[in-house]
Amino acid sequence: MVDTASDEKATAIINRTCCTRCFRCVDICPSRALRREGREVTVAEVLATVEEQSVFYRYGGGGLTLSGGEPLHQPDFLFALLEEARRRNLNTAMETCGYAPYQVLERAAQSLDALFFDIKSLDDRKHRAFTGVSNRIILQNFTRLRREFPQLQITVRTPVVKGFNDKTSEQSSIRSYCLPHPYTTFEALTYHRFGEPKYQLLGRRYSVNNE
Repeated sequence: MVDTASDEKATAIINRTCCTRCFRCVDICPSRALRREGREVTVAEVLATVEEQSVFYRYGGGGLTLSGGEPLHQPDFLFALLEEARRRNLNTAMETCGYAPYQVLERAAQSLDALFFDIKSLDDRKHRAFTGVSNRIILQNFTRLRREFPQLQITVRTPVVKGFNDKTSEQSSIRSYCLPHPYTTFEALTYHRFGEPKYQLLGRRYSVNNE
């Protein structure tokens, strides 16, 4: 869509409400200003890439770590990838925010050597205000995982966000919540802004100011 209402130079405006993710606009964009972010791959393609570097991590540690986005939002692909990686004797790890049906998390955990699990706040009202969802499912999933997979190595991570959970007391409460469980460690992560350019590409406002 082109805005020609003003006397100034015409400006291209993307009407995202019409988007069906068909990517035809990318294919026909004459200036190549639009581009597809990411690509579809098969389990075999992912593992072929992983195994190209296997000579380095088979002796020094490492393997396949699934990150995101959120791996649990593509459960069928996730299960197939993890199960095939285990069949090939690859070490497997996953990063997750924990917000998913427990049955999905449970099946993934069966094929994991390690799990990195975000807990951003124990305060449900604050969690809703900053993330848009309750933390109850997340905390219930964590507790149940610790009970049913007691020997799975879980690292609880808290990305520290100014004005949200940057108080020492907030991080201490999360640490006290998770560390009584065996095979559990805690990390407070420095906040990064790697996602900001993606917000700009999507025409969305990046509201976090962590400076």
